[in-house]
Amino acid sequence: MNLMRLCIGSSDFIGEDYYTYDDLPQGETDPELTRFSIDKDRGYLLPVIQKSLEYNPDMLFFASPWSPPAWMKTSGLLGGGKVKPEFYDAYARYLARYIQAYTAEGIPIFAITVQNEPHMAHKDYPTTLWTGEEQRDFIRGHLGPLFKEQGINTRIWCWDHNWSTLDFPRAILSDTEAAHYVEGTAFHLYEGTVNAQSDLKREFPGKDIFFSEGSLFRTTGAISLIGILSHWSRSYNAWVTLLDEHRKPNRGPHHASATCVELKDDLSVEYSYDYYVYGQFMKFIQRGAVRIDSFMPETRGFAHIAFRNPDGTITLVTANASRQSKRFLVKCHEYLFRTEQPANSVTTYCWMP
Repeated sequence: MNLMRLCIGSSDFIGEDYYTYDDLPQGETDPELTRFSIDKDRGYLLPVIQKSLEYNPDMLFFASPWSPPAWMKTSGLLGGGKVKPEFYDAYARYLARYIQAYTAEGIPIFAITVQNEPHMAHKDYPTTLWTGEEQRDFIRGHLGPLFKEQGINTRIWCWDHNWSTLDFPRAILSDTEAAHYVEGTAFHLYEGTVNAQSDLKREFPGKDIFFSEGSLFRTTGAISLIGILSHWSRSYNAWVTLLDEHRKPNRGPHHASATCVELKDDLSVEYSYDYYVYGQFMKFIQRGAVRIDSFMPETRGFAHIAFRNPDGTITLVTANASRQSKRFLVKCHEYLFRTEQPANSVTTYCWMP
């Protein structure tokens, strides 16, 4: 595990009141961000992130806001509404201040998305609407130039929502000036099909694809993950990593299960089936690995993907979601072996060619 997602302010999965880093009484504004503070993250969030870096100093973090401060928005609330154009500059500086504040705590931010799920509006938890054209103008005229001016090297990923809507990232990536500041597009899986990733990659081959949210479960989930990586995604992030056995904390309307770890009432932890499924990928596909072609006659309920790691090793991950074991032959140059994969299993093979 080497890429984790952080929330800029609170998401819907929180055990306290929703917040941003510049909350004010209704009717007040703070365009100079004089009251900006990340102190609300100090009690729980920052110590956990810092501890994770002790275990894995190479961990990278990307971050997404669910909402800017309510005073920046047309709704005057964290739920719903849009960012007022007159506060685009303040919002760009707000995101820059977040990056700088976290960096000062020893947590560099590798990338940000401008908005989590910009086509979602809900009054009961932090959400903010954007069109592709609005996000294009914000990146082109405010966020990108500010990052350049302040020497902020954090990457910018656009969209951060479903496969079903490509017109949004197209509006940004087809604009030369805005696209200059954008590394790529982040996707979720709740609508559409994974083929959208390849469709966008064909249109904009110089821009990367990232998968920023969506949980996948058991061996059928492993097959979906292989599909995500096969369709040009450079990353995969689930939702949500850890919850308690009551699926809390969660103040929002959307239910979820813990993807990897569940906290029990006695404070013990239970690792899910999917923790080990993801491990078949995370432990053996190294950062900087390059996906290589792998071929096999199409077999229902079976998927495969192969990578060449920076150390020269080859990693092959296979998922068998069928009720029967599968026998097959693996051939890579002069390297050859036969194997049989059990039903309902995920298997990883590694070798030096």
